[in-house]
Amino acid sequence: MKKTLLLLMAGLLMAFHHTHGQTVPLHGKVVDRDSGQPITGALIQEKASGKLTVTDENGRFSFDLLPGKTEIDASFLGYATKTVTFETPSTEEQLITLEQEDHTLDQVEVVATGYQQIPRSRASGSFVTVDEQLVGRRVSTDLIDRLEDVTSGLIL
Repeated sequence: MKKTLLLLMAGLLMAFHHTHGQTVPLHGKVVDRDSGQPITGALIQEKASGKLTVTDENGRFSFDLLPGKTEIDASFLGYATKTVTFETPSTEEQLITLEQEDHTLDQVEVVATGYQQIPRSRASGSFVTVDEQLVGRRVSTDLIDRLEDVTSGLIL
């Protein structure tokens, strides 16, 4: 009798634990709003738990979540981050469309004078002033060979 009662209580406890923490799958797909093409490598995050996943080559992702409403953030480089709310469990695939962000330059002006005097404080990079002494360090009939190992950034 005691053994039966203990087994019954253990079974009820296991059943309660199993249904209390049970998760349900959420399946979705991330696509470009304009072209409808799947976005591979989009970052998907469930806000409440912080769970992360990345879309596959077909733009698909899946999560195991607790039943109820859940908020998902979808982001990808060059696209605006989108927050979507879903109700789980859901048997159909959820569609998330991302819109491209406008990252255009207004105007670019390139001015090249060919020769400029820039103070060292404003110059960035590595500079070498080549004089007769540096060129004469190495013996060669070719000037380019003489500059090798003397000037930085010279690629032969």
